[in-house]
Amino acid sequence: MYNKGLTVPGAESLDSNTNNAMFQNQQIAVSFTNSVLLANLAADMESGTLPAFDYRLANIPGDPHPNGFTYVTGAMIMNTGDEARIAAAKDFVKFFCSDEELVTASKNGTPVRSSVVAKVSGELPYLEAYNKNDQYLFNFSKNLPGYTELRNVLFPELQAAITGEKSAQQALDDYVKNGNAILDEARKSSVVYN
Repeated sequence: MYNKGLTVPGAESLDSNTNNAMFQNQQIAVSFTNSVLLANLAADMESGTLPAFDYRLANIPGDPHPNGFTYVTGAMIMNTGDEARIAAAKDFVKFFCSDEELVTASKNGTPVRSSVVAKVSGELPYLEAYNKNDQYLFNFSKNLPGYTELRNVLFPELQAAITGEKSAQQALDDYVKNGNAILDEARKSSVVYN
């Protein structure tokens, strides 16, 4: 793809913010988004900050159906054996799950509470589409211990493949090897997993 000019020059060193800015400036045709970024894009076009252009939401093509991905977030209280800390943690979770302002803040992701969906649907016009699309979503992190550290070995392998330092297969093989080592070590030291 890189050699055929289907990616931007320097793709091996772009971060997500630069990628998103390039999409907004119509320098690239495909980018990632979420409900907040999409709402900001629409608002910037409406205010004239960005020139208006035709943008569409699309899933990742797949078989037997298209796919989309999301992070799954929530709260967890660990049994530390310290009853006072456990009680304080429960009180804190109860507070941020019942405080109206904090509950409404879940609009910054894709809210799952029907009360929040009803309250913010006017300001997030694609929310209904996101919710209808949930049948195609998967949690790509699988809540694996060590998931966040996988980026530390993924990005260098992507760079090596894009620049031709490694073949795509070699970069993938090295990522699998190094990634599995990270996951194995994280599983061993994870209090939650064990």
